[in-house]
Amino acid sequence: MASIHRSTFIASRIKGCVMKRIPLLTIVLITAWVSGGCDTEVARQVVPRPGRVLAIREALRGDEEAATSETTEPVMQKPTEFVTLRGQFKMQGTPPANPVLSVTKDTAVCNPNNVTIHATQVVVDPQSQGIKNMVVMIEVPDDWVHPDAKGATDEVKFDQKACEFVDHVFGMQATETLEILNSDPIAHNTKMEPRRNTASNVNVPGGTSTTYKPTAGEKDPFEVTCSIHPWMKAYILIRSNGYYAISGDDGSFEIANVPAGAPIQVRVWHETQPSGVSPETVNGEPVSWRKGEFTMTLDPTDESKNELAVVVDASKF
Repeated sequence: MASIHRSTFIASRIKGCVMKRIPLLTIVLITAWVSGGCDTEVARQVVPRPGRVLAIREALRGDEEAATSETTEPVMQKPTEFVTLRGQFKMQGTPPANPVLSVTKDTAVCNPNNVTIHATQVVVDPQSQGIKNMVVMIEVPDDWVHPDAKGATDEVKFDQKACEFVDHVFGMQATETLEILNSDPIAHNTKMEPRRNTASNVNVPGGTSTTYKPTAGEKDPFEVTCSIHPWMKAYILIRSNGYYAISGDDGSFEIANVPAGAPIQVRVWHETQPSGVSPETVNGEPVSWRKGEFTMTLDPTDESKNELAVVVDASKF
């Protein structure tokens, strides 16, 4: 009975003298003085118990180590196998009409037949409903990149003809050189304002070319325009490696030598959805991509699992 009364007494002392939450490491000190109450004279009569203090200390140390181990993220192993990511983008619904361009200058070259010319913002194949110029980009650590997917040193050609950029969306690696061609008999002014590379605003006389050498990869495609013919517009994507693709006429794409067996981040861009494409379904299942991004793990043993059938509603464009 005496021990029960004493425990009740100690509990009441703690409640009366301690009005805020006390860290676990101070329990030992509390035990020392609550046995005699709040006054100092009684507290001095308490005999410390080193064994109990040690036990409490070891228990707390164990809790801290357990908490540390629970919050430590596992180290992701570098993939050793690589596969090809394939897919196709299709539109659900009626494609929106592209705006009419106001071609008012150098019409003998830019519009010799005096026809109505539309922008090429949204291009959909009428047979397959495939969406052209969808941009797919893969983000992985630098040391995961396959040797064949980086370091290209080609001189890639970006042409303009009949006052239109031949490639409305164009991609290259930062290690390549861009040759800007002008196949028209009149001058064009090619203006580029990338975020990470040097801006360029250069006149390209008819039948000539100039070069542009980037130094860094860009997160997204950037606009290319012509100051002389303001209706001209295209997009260039510069990446630090070859893990990107631009869908073709039927909406299909493929990216080779992608790391398999570990999560990779994929991002999809279109000029009408620059903050990220939002599809209706992927491989027949409803999905929700945040800012056009999603994570997937490619399968090195089953190619069918490395294909994406993406359906985007026409209202998104």
